[in-house]
Amino acid sequence: MMKSRLSVAAALLAVAACSGEADEPAGGGEVSSSTADVDGYGNTNQPEPVVPADPTGWTYGGLGPQSETLAYADGTGGVSLYVRCLPDPARLQVETPYLMPIESEERLTLGIGDRLVVMVAEPAAGIADMEDRGVVAEAPLDAELVAALSGGDFAVSYGAEILEAPEVPGDDALTRFANGCAAALAEGSAIAEQR
Repeated sequence: MMKSRLSVAAALLAVAACSGEADEPAGGGEVSSSTADVDGYGNTNQPEPVVPADPTGWTYGGLGPQSETLAYADGTGGVSLYVRCLPDPARLQVETPYLMPIESEERLTLGIGDRLVVMVAEPAAGIADMEDRGVVAEAPLDAELVAALSGGDFAVSYGAEILEAPEVPGDDALTRFANGCAAALAEGSAIAEQR
């Protein structure tokens, strides 16, 4: 596990050092929903304050029946990282409430185990308000990404900042989250086929 954590941290440092030279973010450059209505079903990303369910700081929950969420609280009472799976369209969403948006930065890189996922990022408050803290990013959800989510190590690189959760989510929370993400992918695929 330590080797995996070191490789993710090293890879994120390399990504942060190469600002602007990497490939175009997945998803075509636009985040598909705002944080005011993250899933099209009226569920918002305004959950109750998080009290970690276990000593790792991670809590498993949902924004409603259509989403799965892992939240990391660093012990100061605030949540510093949300990782969500949403079904319509099937996508992975990351929110970092304390990062300051950077006008010229449209990418956030999520490290999961040994995998790096380049995501389309925007200010959580919307493009018009760069003064408020918070960044939200999304990438399409696929079977390979769902499998990687059970890896457990989560780290984020945005601009020159790196946010790494020092603990891996507990096995129960991680399993429930990965299973929920697989269900979100299946539901998203079924919805897409009906259109």
